[in-house]
Amino acid sequence: MKRFFLALGFLLYSIIVLSAAPVTQSQAERTAQNFFAKRQPHSFLSASTCRMDFVYRTADNGQALFYVFNRGANEGFVLVSADDRFPAVIGYAFEGRFDATRMPDNLKGWLRGYEREMTAVMEGRATAINATEEAVPSRDLPTSVAPILETGINAADPIIWDQGYPFNTLHPILESGQQAYTGCVATAMAQIMRHYKWPASATGGYDYYDNLLGGPNTHYSGTFGTTYDWTNMPGTVSSDVTNAQVTALSTFMRDVTFSVNMQFADFGSGTFSIYVGRALRDNFHYKHSLRYLDRALVPTPEWKALIRQELAAQRPVYYSGSDGEMGHAFVCDGYEADGTFHFNWGWGGLSNGNFYLNLLNPGSLGTGAGNGGYSTNQEIVVGIEPAYNGETGTMPDPTIALLNLHHTTTDEAFDFEVMIRNFSNYAGDVHLAYQLTKPDGSQAIVPATSVPIVWEDIVGESTATVSIPRTQLAEGKNTISILYRTEGMAEWQELHHLMMWWVNHIEISMPNGEVTYTKADAHIALKEGSLSYNLKAFSDGTLKATLYNPGTEEYRSRVTYALRNAEGRLYLLGRRLMELAPGDPVGENIVLKVEKLKARAGQYTLVCTGDMNTMLEDASWVELATVEVQPHSSSYSPILVAANEQLSLLTVHRTAPEALPAFSVTNEGNGFNGSLAIFITSASTGKSFIAKELSISISKGETRTIAPDLTASAALYTDTNLYPDGVYYVHIAEKEPWEVTDLFGDYYYRMRLVTDMSDHTVDGAGSTTLKLFPNPADTFVQVSIPSLYVGETLRIFDIQGRMHLHTIVSNETLRLDLTQFAKGSYLITVGDLTGKLYIR
Repeated sequence: MKRFFLALGFLLYSIIVLSAAPVTQSQAERTAQNFFAKRQPHSFLSASTCRMDFVYRTADNGQALFYVFNRGANEGFVLVSADDRFPAVIGYAFEGRFDATRMPDNLKGWLRGYEREMTAVMEGRATAINATEEAVPSRDLPTSVAPILETGINAADPIIWDQGYPFNTLHPILESGQQAYTGCVATAMAQIMRHYKWPASATGGYDYYDNLLGGPNTHYSGTFGTTYDWTNMPGTVSSDVTNAQVTALSTFMRDVTFSVNMQFADFGSGTFSIYVGRALRDNFHYKHSLRYLDRALVPTPEWKALIRQELAAQRPVYYSGSDGEMGHAFVCDGYEADGTFHFNWGWGGLSNGNFYLNLLNPGSLGTGAGNGGYSTNQEIVVGIEPAYNGETGTMPDPTIALLNLHHTTTDEAFDFEVMIRNFSNYAGDVHLAYQLTKPDGSQAIVPATSVPIVWEDIVGESTATVSIPRTQLAEGKNTISILYRTEGMAEWQELHHLMMWWVNHIEISMPNGEVTYTKADAHIALKEGSLSYNLKAFSDGTLKATLYNPGTEEYRSRVTYALRNAEGRLYLLGRRLMELAPGDPVGENIVLKVEKLKARAGQYTLVCTGDMNTMLEDASWVELATVEVQPHSSSYSPILVAANEQLSLLTVHRTAPEALPAFSVTNEGNGFNGSLAIFITSASTGKSFIAKELSISISKGETRTIAPDLTASAALYTDTNLYPDGVYYVHIAEKEPWEVTDLFGDYYYRMRLVTDMSDHTVDGAGSTTLKLFPNPADTFVQVSIPSLYVGETLRIFDIQGRMHLHTIVSNETLRLDLTQFAKGSYLITVGDLTGKLYIR
């Protein structure tokens, strides 16, 4: 008897909006019986052996989504929809069973996505997956590829490995006494290697520290070299596994696990997918031509086409994704003509089956921030094949992406600050250059600078300055492309932006020196007539709209929606992951369910932003529509509405702190008797302290004033590690024993904590300060600098401490172009001088 479940031939269909009526359990049972009777009419099992074992319900309100009927002991199952707006059968298997108590986390993540999709359709806010669009035909590829790990050369012994016994008997024993799991990353790699039964042995070794839980580091080191006993590594492990098989499987899995710097804990073992390629190449003798790719860097059609090409060549694909909480790795090893792809989850065959790569259509599903099934944070490793006879193949060029790009101008040059991120195993110098295309069409590539970059920290980033002399530019429009090349690369490659190639080129018009950035033609627009909402001050509400991308390139980002008042204050509505096809007039529906809207009654602008690398207050917002928030209608409980006059970022000197602005609190509901507190919370670390706490009574209609006190935390003045320089939120909240709830209205403002600046005023008129005009600024700012500081470096930092510009002060007056700066607050420094700049 098989110890683990067999592969499940599992198929989940696309969601199609039909009529609207619940399906009873008896109706579902007849559907299940009819399904098996029609699909397997010659089965020796009677369809009547189906029994309902599980009802999948929504987490929010317990509404039934589908019924699970298992047939016999282990002879298949069928998932029947509990609502007739969906296909009657949304999943099935002719072997195995659906065990709700043993669902792997991988499958749970996918089913959570289906829950969100089905719920969204029920609420009228989802757009169905279009199976026709998902299954893009190709003349060069077969219409389908059977699961590679379970068919063909593996048909007699399907590869369905797990993470526990007998694969982990040589893994570390944890403090709890539990044997560590192999980890999903290692299991996915190992199943692919089992398909090839390669290598004979690994070379090299490992040396790293495990600090997954933040406690004392555990040091693991060792060398590889044991000969692998492939004949004793069955694809499907039976209940009577032999000692030789246990030894062979555990020896191999031990090496695979340690090769990727695995981190161990009782709840599971984890690591990063970026380690996979290195281990396969350097330790297990797979071709150097394999590639690690991040979903954010590849447009959707190319992503799917690439995976199909790999599978058509009989190369399983290492795949990972995130459900917004935890990441998981598995194997993609087949695809069907309906647009689905087959996944092996690495749980002994449990729930292996066909799924859409974009399980849910994020823009239409109303998924919460960070929750999007596995359609976010996807990564793959392709080109995995053994380097037989030392045929290593050609190492792919490292993937380097652009994170940020800013510039400043001087009389001599245009200086571009380029921030890059490494998406490969490369560590070394990145050479930067620029390609200059003059108005007459002539082109030249000019090497500019080099900057080192790493990858071991997973998010290797570096910043360099590319300087373009004015003398190289011709009159008219000059087009600049930033290029990169690493050691071993034969050709320069264009540096594209991490998110959808946002920055494509730079244009410099001479002789006026105007600089503009051309971006990918991808953006969000509101479909006319689609906006509807029910928003009341301090109350729950909803907002529905249809958004589309009128551009020519794909839009993909996590989008934040907010209301903005005339002062520029923001009141968040929600976040949604959006994937908008270019030029699609249908667009995607969103439904924002707002809990306890902070905004007062009045007129606001509905805005959204896809910026993910900056604070929301400083993001670039797109205006969508004007909305009206109605007055609240409840007065049965206290409604505490805060107000403050601090609109801009406030600079606070650590060594000589000043009094912070106070909050006024007005009660627009019934009388309040409780505790209020003002918190000061670091925007970068989340560490906070209470700057004021008091028990207070506020009658209906009464207004009280409460001011924070920075002296409430002595560590603020002495411990720069606990409270580092940077931006802090000052916010007022109701403080209950087990819960803290921010007040309504304008319940926060921001301050920037700065060390060793007490001897200088900011934006003053003295000769030792920076004078900025205009301030607030729009497209430019003129900086007046004392002559003593000519020759020093001017720098501009955002409120997170990131430098966006630096240039040499050539004279006492410097004009800075601000067209590529986001709205918000910035700090300008020259030597020991500072100035606060506001860009509106």
